Amino acid sequence: KRLFISALEPDLTVKWMSTILIKRDAAVYLSGADKHGNIYVSGAFTEQLESDSRRAISNGKNDIFLARFTSGGNLENLYSFGSSEDDLPGSMSVEKSGKIALSGTFGKSFEKGRIKLTSGPEGTTTISFIMEFDQNFNIQWINVLHSDDYCNVSSVKFDKSGNIYSAGSFSSKLSLADTVFVSNGQTDCFIFKFLTGGKMEWGRRLGSSFYDY
Repeated sequence: KRLFISALEPDLTVKWMSTILIKRDAAVYLSGADKHGNIYVSGAFTEQLESDSRRAISNGKNDIFLARFTSGGNLENLYSFGSSEDDLPGSMSVEKSGKIALSGTFGKSFEKGRIKLTSGPEGTTTISFIMEFDQNFNIQWINVLHSDDYCNVSSVKFDKSGNIYSAGSFSSKLSLADTVFVSNGQTDCFIFKFLTGGKMEWGRRLGSSFYDY
């Protein structure tokens, strides 16, 4: 089996198509492009991905991968990370210079290089993250959100100054460092602003006594 990534012309004819060999299972969930026309994709896989001399091997169940293709369709970079449980990407934004903001969830705490995810306070059931990579997939910073119930970071976006906004929804209680949100009812919404370097400038919670997403 193979993953495929293709670029289409305005009339929907295929400009190029590239593939990555799948050893077990994989799916592409997210895509974006920088000002040079390079294409970035993210998804999840089990066991192994391979293309020419580039290879990604999972640490357990589903791991997260990032890949960058040139404007001509050549695979330039392939990177993966994850715990021994299921890990999934949620949202991605590509800044014009090629910086990447990525959110998602981890099934278990783990550490790899500058990626360090802790289990959080007692009662944590969901570990979500928001992180930034440079154009070569070097991690710049990571912020971890802990929830004692449901949590999903469904959107991340760069502004023109390189700050990152993230939004999503949660149930019960959500904590990010020393900021704690408690929902008004079933599910509430949240939004955070992170400055360059990953420092949170502010966070807001909003919602009714019912389900809000």
